[in-house]
Amino acid sequence: MHDVADWPAGWSQGIFTTDGEGQRVILNRGLPALSYLLLGHGIAARARRLRRVPRRPGRV
Repeated sequence: MHDVADWPAGWSQGIFTTDGEGQRVILNRGLPALSYLLLGHGIAARARRLRRVPRRPGRV
């Protein structure tokens, strides 16, 4: 399981060093998670903009 988690977060491992294990995990795993969330949101917004389909009258 750790290998699976290390693959997408490999670029950020060891950026932050703290005394607490929990803080280190949150920073070293949370940074890539937040980055991928923002990246995915940007890609979805771009795809939505490219695929604008006019709505039918009377539908919300």
